[in-house]
Amino acid sequence: MKRPSSCLRPKVEPASFSSWSPAISAIVDTLNIANIKEESVKDMLLTQAPICLTKRKEDRHPFEESMVEMIGSTLDSVRQEIKDQIASIDTKLASADSEREQARLDVSDAELAHQKAQQLYDDKQKEFEKAQEAVNDAEEALVKAKRTEKVACIVLEAYQPRLDAVKEKRLHLAEELKHFISGPLEVFAKLKDRIHTNNMACSEKMTAVKKAKLKLQDAD
Repeated sequence: MKRPSSCLRPKVEPASFSSWSPAISAIVDTLNIANIKEESVKDMLLTQAPICLTKRKEDRHPFEESMVEMIGSTLDSVRQEIKDQIASIDTKLASADSEREQARLDVSDAELAHQKAQQLYDDKQKEFEKAQEAVNDAEEALVKAKRTEKVACIVLEAYQPRLDAVKEKRLHLAEELKHFISGPLEVFAKLKDRIHTNNMACSEKMTAVKKAKLKLQDAD
């Protein structure tokens, strides 16, 4: 695991190698941050790196050659660790991009749902306003009806005696009309009976006359 920068050991720079090439300086810096468990090994690599790397291969002692190989392995492990960290960061970035895209889609869906909800709310608000207008109209009509009913009650109360008098007069007229009609009907009935009686008497007389004629004819 990479150590915090505050816990890094001071770089070991031998006095005889105070001016290194940029490449050697970069290698020493990399060794200084390498994850090496044994501090003594790390100090040895930091000390030997400038010495071994400034010599040609054929001029190196076998120990120095083993140091170069160890430095190469350490650099490879650092390089692999950096690659792994970069891959992990790339994975996190890809996951973050995916999450950001999903969040963008969620936000878009939420905005669409909000628009639909707002439209539904606006429609319901319009319906409520229309219903409120209808209620107001109904209440106004009720007030007018109550006012009209009150006026009608006052008028009816004022004209009630006249209405009662008119009803009484109508009943009296109906009774008079009944008597007026019943009198002629009785006379007509008596006249009808008398006509019927006369008709019967005439029929009997005509029958008697016919019989008398027949007798006279028989006598001749």
